[in-house]
This record gives sequence, C-alpha cells and structure tokens, in this order.
Amino acid sequence: PVFAPAGSALIVAGTVGESMFFVQAGSCAVSVEGAVRGERRAGEFFGEIALLYASERTADVSVSEDAELLRLPKAAFDRVLAAFPHVRRRIADVGAERKRRLEQDYPAPTEEESNDAEAGAAVACWGDIQALQMHAGGVLSPPDEDERGEEEG
Repeated sequence: PVFAPAGSALIVAGTVGESMFFVQAGSCAVSVEGAVRGERRAGEFFGEIALLYASERTADVSVSEDAELLRLPKAAFDRVLAAFPHVRRRIADVGAERKRRLEQDYPAPTEEESNDAEAGAAVACWGDIQALQMHAGGVLSPPDEDERGEEEG
C-alpha cells in the first residue's frame, strides 16, 4: 500500500484514468465542481467510471483522512474483469449508479444510502479483490510517480 497524507489530490476531473483505487485505511473525499459528493472509506473503491466507460475522470478525489491505498492499473483491471464476471458486475453496478447520479445531477447519496448500496457492493468487491490479490500474485499496486503526476495535473 501507499500512504497518502490528508489533503493530497489523487484524481483530477477531466484527466485520463489509468487505474482505479481501493481504500485500505483512512478516507477520501469525492468532489464534483467543488461540492463534496461522497466519501470513500476502508474497503471502498473509486476511479472505476473512467475505466468502465473509457472516459475522462468525472470527479476530483482528495485524501480527507490520512489513507493507505492500493491501485488497480487498467491492464490488470481488464484481466480481472474478464476472468471474474461477478467482480465485473459488482464494480459495474456501483459505477453505473455513480455515473447515473452525475449525469442526472442527482444529489449525493445520504450516508445511509451510501452505506447500504454502494459501500455494501464495494466491500463485497474488496473481499473478492483481496482474494484475487492472493491468487494472482499482485494485481494491486501502489500508485507510481507517473500515475500521480498524470492525475494531479
């Protein structure tokens, strides 16, 4: 895992997404046009929309509480989704709901809604990813310098 201190910018809206991230510890704030739309905590993920839809990043993500993160690069993401359809469904379901909320300008989900829907699917997916990590020998990796530089600017 990589340590990211509070205040660090991880993703900038409008940039190309090369990976998605899993929060191991701490939390990250998701903002759209300056308004906080959600919080990603341990066991949750973010960055999936750009990979699922081959689109630019749809939100800014910054560390709100010192965090440990794991990165799933696009190539590994594609391999995991091809090999494990149930993981693809879980990530796609969460990504589709988040994308729908963005496109239709829905308000951010309440904490209870987030915990019940997105977080439940994310935590279930996290369990799958941890199992894959053990079996696949390291599909998850910390963000490298190129990834952070690309996404920060």
